Amino acid sequence: MKSDNIKLQHFDMNNIPKLIEKVYPLWQPPAGDEVFKRLYVEYIIRNNIFKNEYQFELDDSETGAFCAAAFAARKGEHTVAEDWFDSAFSGLNTELKVTTGMCRTYLNLMDSRTFSLMDSEDVKLALFISLAPGYGSEILKRVFTELKAAGHKKVFLWTDCECNWQWYEKHGFDLVEKNIYEPFSDDKNKYATFIFKKTL
Repeated sequence: MKSDNIKLQHFDMNNIPKLIEKVYPLWQPPAGDEVFKRLYVEYIIRNNIFKNEYQFELDDSETGAFCAAAFAARKGEHTVAEDWFDSAFSGLNTELKVTTGMCRTYLNLMDSRTFSLMDSEDVKLALFISLAPGYGSEILKRVFTELKAAGHKKVFLWTDCECNWQWYEKHGFDLVEKNIYEPFSDDKNKYATFIFKKTL
């Protein structure tokens, strides 16, 4: 990766399918056919894209390759998924409605919990996805520079035990809150959620 060839730009929504391909093996639900599973993963992505200017992507200006994406939100902002959800999942059978409803409830709860810890000058890192090694750190560095220049003081984010939450501890984030999400837990496995923050 040559950093002088990498450009931070506004996210192109036409790149959502590329993000789906990257995270599909990790985020697909256990129930449903291929079409439903891809819609489910697309919902998670869209639920992390907010109606604001904080939609970023890294592109290699030399090759034209789309390398990474990151999305952030101010306290109380709404996601683009709200306008998309009902039409995308119309006609589901009962089992798939339950699966989708559980996901929606969980994402909304964690967003609400994170926003409740933020001040008006803070910002939430909703999601970042790297399509190749090294681009995740690069897009965060550039996005955090943009957010600081916009007047934000701290960045918050939430994650859970299915993700590499230890990465944040190793990269200067402070753990603010750890909880167990009971609907995804059982007697043997407790589903842990984490909220981190970092001063910009």
